[in-house]
Amino acid sequence: MINWSYQNKQPAGRFTDTLPESEAAWFPLQTATSQMGVFGVRLSEKALMDFTTRQSIEAFALQLALVLEKEHFIFAVRHAELMEQSERLQRTLLDSVSHELKTPLAVIHAALEGLSDVKNPYVEEIHTASARLQRVVNHLLQMTRIESAAVQPVREWCLLGDLIEQARHSVGEVLDKHPLAMDIPADLPAVKLDPNLFAQALANILHNAAVYTPDGSPVEIHAALQHGGILAVRIADRGPGLPQNGEEQVFQKFYRGPGSPTGGTGLGLSISRALLRSLDGDVKASNRPDGGAEFVITLPVETLTTPSLP
Repeated sequence: MINWSYQNKQPAGRFTDTLPESEAAWFPLQTATSQMGVFGVRLSEKALMDFTTRQSIEAFALQLALVLEKEHFIFAVRHAELMEQSERLQRTLLDSVSHELKTPLAVIHAALEGLSDVKNPYVEEIHTASARLQRVVNHLLQMTRIESAAVQPVREWCLLGDLIEQARHSVGEVLDKHPLAMDIPADLPAVKLDPNLFAQALANILHNAAVYTPDGSPVEIHAALQHGGILAVRIADRGPGLPQNGEEQVFQKFYRGPGSPTGGTGLGLSISRALLRSLDGDVKASNRPDGGAEFVITLPVETLTTPSLP
């Protein structure tokens, strides 16, 4: 009965047409914009509810609803302010930590260059660890830039094949363990977009595919220009696929799925989506029917067509 009164925004129970045999009458706590709950009134068995009494109860219910609504709005505003302060502190902390790590990383890289001729397994381990740490720092800095609205796309004419090669080079050695099968139409025209932002978004997705799939398994890249000037790029792998109901979860900041390899930040895919959305595009993830994960980038672009010769 209480639920009925709340759902239908009408009185129910005693002295009403809905379950009148009940011991109490229930009135919705409703304002012009909100439904705050239900208010119950229980009178003696011999009592009657005349028009004046009912009006008084409904007026009291309205006043109570207005008070609750005001408290709810105050709480919501305070919560929003706390969340904003928390996010601002998080961005400041990430930015500070990232910049503090840049200097020692630069020293480590310089030292490794001086040891490039030294054949020592420890040097290789230091090189691998510093490269991983550099990627973490880059992700933190990139996320800080995105959240501070410092990312401003600079569009220019590009060839998709060049952008894929740029992304491939950015991923580095981890992608060398996977055959890269590319299906790029030979007649795909030049497109106008920000090459650095797009290549970075693509590199993060390729890195994710390389890290989460067994060595030797292929990574596929398919591209097409769809109707309406939409560039669609599909990246598919043969790994374990996405966790159950994880199609959107994988794009959350700091999300790391079950069995994730050590050393990651959980920021790569979140950054990719943010970068692509800054270009008015997006990326979505799904599981392939025959196994593996698939990421589809869609991006509205201008195209540069070559005029046919007479």
